[in-house]
Amino acid sequence: MYNPTFGSAALARHLNKSDFLNQPAMKNEAHKAALIIQAVTTARNDFSSLPLTPNNLAGRTIYQVDDLACDLVLRNLQTEVVREI
Repeated sequence: MYNPTFGSAALARHLNKSDFLNQPAMKNEAHKAALIIQAVTTARNDFSSLPLTPNNLAGRTIYQVDDLACDLVLRNLQTEVVREI
């Protein structure tokens, strides 16, 4: 089922200036579009392809994602959760 909350326009709004600094290829519109499509696909597949990597932070285990497409999905999810509270 299509959820506009996780559509390409909604996910693109979560790109930060630092994303372009950390990944200069993001300045290429085709690369940016492909990344957003990847993020939409992750969201449409019920986050099943969301790779979480465990890391240690001050003696605690935290989980992070390593790619920007998944990070966009999580940023959007965080916004939606906060909006519901």
